[in-house]
Amino acid sequence: MNSFKNSSKYFTGNEVPGINDLFDAKFNIKLRNITLGHKSPSFNTNLTDNTILGYKAMYDNISGSYNVCLGSGSGGYNESGSGNIFIGYKAGSNPIFSNQSNRLIINNSDSSYPLILGEFDQNNEGKGIL
Repeated sequence: MNSFKNSSKYFTGNEVPGINDLFDAKFNIKLRNITLGHKSPSFNTNLTDNTILGYKAMYDNISGSYNVCLGSGSGGYNESGSGNIFIGYKAGSNPIFSNQSNRLIINNSDSSYPLILGEFDQNNEGKGIL
């Protein structure tokens, strides 16, 4: 595990191959994340166990964990959601999904009506719209 301290910021076990990824954010502790893509995420304060691939993917996320974002701009408006899977260009980047958790969204735009919208619910084995 690679760990280092940069002024008052701690980083532990993150893979950050892009420029300014995770570093231009205002955050304290980050654990076990993989991010590839400029400005993905930019504002996160509590980031743990996320896989983020794409320019500005999960850009506005402030406190989410356990998310998978694959695609430029995916999960862009999700400010506090956790346990989400966003696949495709701007998938889940509609304000209607801003604070949602446990969602599966597959799409190629920021539409509020994605191609696939699913919900991982603790009380259900899974429900969705195809």
